[in-house]
Amino acid sequence: GGEGGGGEGGGGDGGRDGGRNGGGGGGRGGGMVKVDLHVELGKLHVSLVNATPAELLQLCVYGLCCDFRRDLANALQPVLELSLSARHLQLDNQLLHASLPVVLAPTAAACRPAEGGRARAREAGEPVVQLFLRLNRMRGVDYFQKLELKLAPLSLMVEESLVLELHRFVAPLLGLPALADPAEGEATSREGWEWRLVAPAPRPLLERQVVVDLCTVSPLMFDVTLRASGQTRGSTPAGQLIAVALTLFGNIDAMPIRLKSYTMRRHLSDWSDFTERLASHYVLVASPHVLVLLASLNITGGVPGLLAALVGALAEPLRLGGALALGGSEDLAALNASLAELARKVVHLPSLLLYRVATAASALLSFATLSPSYIRTHALGVYASEVPIGVVDGASEGVAMLLDGIVGLGGVISKPYRGALKHGPRGFAKGLVQGALCVLRPPIGVLDLLTKTVEGLIHSPFLGVRRHLRQQQPFALHANRLVAPFNAEESRAYELLSLCSPAAPARGGRGGRAEFFQAQHPIEYRDGMRLEQRVVLVTTLRVVYGCLEPLELLFEVPLERMARVDLQEPFTHIILWTWTEVRVLRRAGLNAIPNMVLERHIKGSRPSQLRAAKEHLLLLANQEEVPAAVAEQMAPLRV
Repeated sequence: GGEGGGGEGGGGDGGRDGGRNGGGGGGRGGGMVKVDLHVELGKLHVSLVNATPAELLQLCVYGLCCDFRRDLANALQPVLELSLSARHLQLDNQLLHASLPVVLAPTAAACRPAEGGRARAREAGEPVVQLFLRLNRMRGVDYFQKLELKLAPLSLMVEESLVLELHRFVAPLLGLPALADPAEGEATSREGWEWRLVAPAPRPLLERQVVVDLCTVSPLMFDVTLRASGQTRGSTPAGQLIAVALTLFGNIDAMPIRLKSYTMRRHLSDWSDFTERLASHYVLVASPHVLVLLASLNITGGVPGLLAALVGALAEPLRLGGALALGGSEDLAALNASLAELARKVVHLPSLLLYRVATAASALLSFATLSPSYIRTHALGVYASEVPIGVVDGASEGVAMLLDGIVGLGGVISKPYRGALKHGPRGFAKGLVQGALCVLRPPIGVLDLLTKTVEGLIHSPFLGVRRHLRQQQPFALHANRLVAPFNAEESRAYELLSLCSPAAPARGGRGGRAEFFQAQHPIEYRDGMRLEQRVVLVTTLRVVYGCLEPLELLFEVPLERMARVDLQEPFTHIILWTWTEVRVLRRAGLNAIPNMVLERHIKGSRPSQLRAAKEHLLLLANQEEVPAAVAEQMAPLRV
């Protein structure tokens, strides 16, 4: 809205324009013009998409409130006043196989879970972020009468795979070298296209003078979690050494960082000096946290932080018990609650210590195998996107990893044999070394069994450990490489890929293949009195069958391995026959891999849904293109 000379037509031509538009700028006649804007947004999502296209990050802001005022009391000194606040702020990692699905969010104490397990914005209390500034812009000078920033305690969680993707995104703009071998990353044919229309920042903007009357920044409190899985490596010994160093020093859980508040009064400089002063302050106050970093490494267990948490949990019941003994007014229920919290801490903290040490030791031993494929597969299994809930769930996953380690012991014989077949004596010698290192697989499996069992205990309902979850599933990427409006049904089905194995490299190619959404067929299955919502997901690489609530993978089949599809009366399940390689039966001199046929069932309670899925799968099994009319019918209704 606006008020002033424009409202009644005063101020010449500008007054007439302002009268028609409900207020605005003053004209040649002059006069004071005051602009007040008040904007409230309930929810705002902003996504960062690369050239694949694939969604990398999503910023979620809830309860955004903005007040803007422009007061032109003097034409040479326009006064700008901005007040910005957000009730909830969260930055999500949208990579499918992310072990840390949230990058930045309020700490677990500051938010509560909503229906379905998703985090919900706080409806009461202080906003997560508050910004206020009063700026007087003059010729060549930015005069801040007041600049104030307040942040609530936040959790920062960064993993190596996201850093690699972001580096790949901005490297063409900054001219940065690659952090990983081309074989380790997903090749894109349009690399760097994002920055062709971006102009550099003009120098006059950086050379403007800055005058500050008062600048205050509240204390910054972060709980930092870092996750490194050894993907940043090269083919050289130096690259392998960097990967080991990142595994040692790049795995940290909830390291506390506390930076004291900053106040600046009566400051005069340019923008470059102003930002340098601000950065130097936080570098100085953050330097003592180097010792905190060393004490928080997973390889050391983070013992000091765990002891501090245990002492803090013990102090509260002692305080309440002492007050009650002296006849205080403390509530007995509060004492019981503090004792229950202490009991949970007594179980949780030692389990967390064991989990950290076992995970770090398992990751380091995997590097000793000198097998890049095994290192990556092992890291995806240890730092999986879906955590086990309960000891039984964790132990079952751990037993599967232990069996995988025992089977890997067969490499002692198979690797020299395969090396001799391919490269003769030289390949035999190389395979002999690689096979000897396979003796590490069973000890790694034992550590993985311990890790997964303890991880299940940590996330059991008894301990009540909260885990940050995404506000929204990743976008479903379509084969036409166009970014479509968000479709909740497609994204829920597409999220099943986070439980599947990563896309394998193309035969004879390098790097992972891009995988795109084609169709999803909802399947309702009634098991007794329970109704399950299942889905058949079809991508450009495979067919995935699983449950949506809770998210569970039942099976996945590559498209080229499909043999036959059938649906017979009484129309209760689709029969899917698939080819499966049996590499252990491969004989010397036989230029073929034996296969066996497996029969899989897609169960459902509604024949119409099974027929629709069967028609699509039949075309895929026959290696036929899906007709446009059929594809249009299979596509869900879009708004």
